[in-house]
Amino acid sequence: MGVIISVTTAEFLLQGEGLLVLSMKKLLRMFSRLKNEGYNEVVLTGVNVTAYKSGNYDFPELVKLILEKTESIKIRLSSLEPDMVDDRYRELVANERICSHFHLPVQSGSDAVLKAMGRKYKSEKVTEAVEILRSSGRDPFISADIITGYPGETDDDFNDSFNILKNNNFASMHVFPFQTSGNQGF
Repeated sequence: MGVIISVTTAEFLLQGEGLLVLSMKKLLRMFSRLKNEGYNEVVLTGVNVTAYKSGNYDFPELVKLILEKTESIKIRLSSLEPDMVDDRYRELVANERICSHFHLPVQSGSDAVLKAMGRKYKSEKVTEAVEILRSSGRDPFISADIITGYPGETDDDFNDSFNILKNNNFASMHVFPFQTSGNQGF
């Protein structure tokens, strides 16, 4: 798990689970330094960014603390795992400093395919996450990833994916065919 903080030309990697972890103090100093250097926006992104933990802070608490301890710098959240988007995100997405652009790695709209992929959520969590992200009324741009042709995927499974994309009205979709080479087009 990691969080990449990227600012136009600067990237910083935060990782959890026994890997390098930036302390809150160091992270807040970094935000202050970036603001002083003229940066107006920071992107928090990475593989499974919403699973980030550092001490007593999980990802929503990290973002809330950054908002409380810094001024004016905007924060863009990306690659939010649908099962990790809970009611605490309602307050976060309502904050004007949180950019109204989010990406969900949906992967499939079929519960059977999600289970086969080892995902820990069902398709209803995707719809719930979208509703939470839209709760601010700021008309956010929400994009999604979908993998088609997963081994064992049926026509009904494919239709479930089609319908979850259609019903949630994603602004952008990255649709990739399953590949056994390990390169999923990302």
